[in-house]
Amino acid sequence: MKRSLAETLDVLDAEHFDRARAATVSRTPEPKTVAESEALFEQARLELVARGVPLESQHDLAHWLADGIEATRRGERWFDVDAGPEATRLFWAGPTLDPKTGDPVRSEDGELSNMQLAELIAVENPDIVLLESTTDGGTIERMQLWSEVSPDHLQALRSEDPELDAKIRVMEEARPGDGYAFQREVWSCMSAQYARDTAAAMEANPALETGVVCQQPWRNTEYYAVEYPQLRAYGDRVWYTAQVRTPGENGTFNPTPGPVTDRALTAAGRGMDVLPPPKDPFPELRPVDPEIARLRGTLAATADARAAVTMPSAAVGSPRRPTATPGKSELER
Repeated sequence: MKRSLAETLDVLDAEHFDRARAATVSRTPEPKTVAESEALFEQARLELVARGVPLESQHDLAHWLADGIEATRRGERWFDVDAGPEATRLFWAGPTLDPKTGDPVRSEDGELSNMQLAELIAVENPDIVLLESTTDGGTIERMQLWSEVSPDHLQALRSEDPELDAKIRVMEEARPGDGYAFQREVWSCMSAQYARDTAAAMEANPALETGVVCQQPWRNTEYYAVEYPQLRAYGDRVWYTAQVRTPGENGTFNPTPGPVTDRALTAAGRGMDVLPPPKDPFPELRPVDPEIARLRGTLAATADARAAVTMPSAAVGSPRRPTATPGKSELER
């Protein structure tokens, strides 16, 4: 007999902690050099090309990601993170908190992450789909944007591309001091699309539920999708793991007996709605300088013209990155 989502999320115990620590999840090895990062970017480019996205270079791939950020902010559908009409979506955020102590659960390399618990749940329940398991989500996850060499690799691409540099600089200005501003924006926007798709699927299927592996709601960038407005309408079908601390960065230790719905948390004064408004969880980006955009267009046209001279059969002026939103125009179920 299939377990309920509430039963599936009842994982805050020593047995599940040990299994999450020991679980061997298929993960792309983290690159140690820029050359290794380039290889991962190239693999992602080829995967997207195979799905019909016209990307001729890694510069185009970076532009595709940046354009996806801008499109998602406008409310458009760009990233393909559709999990299907019947699949249960599972969000996660933050470190795993022990319901016996209120402290983070330890692991060999520091603290156990709710990502590891979420992966364990997904592996054992094939009907549960993480963002990282979707089409574009998986491709981008394998790029290892969070590796230590990723910023160096992106900087090399930016140094050769004024327009790309300008786009990423805008994101860095919106998140001052954050060396991973671009990467964070990519993941935030994919998460936002995943949340929108989740809400649409729950609207279409009144029996569908959604899970959240997180033991203390508080405002931070990685939690953005979990608090996405569309999901609040389905609070009785959004299940959290047991809540260990009250909302807020310095919440008090007060564990719930077990998994609980978003609606029940709100009724108890422990929901996302009790937190102060975020200062700027999704910073608005200013437009790229038109002159820089024009300059890149000129450089691209020059490169195409040179290619046409050496390869007469090549199409002059072929698109250097997508000009139309890829993927489905609507949530297709």
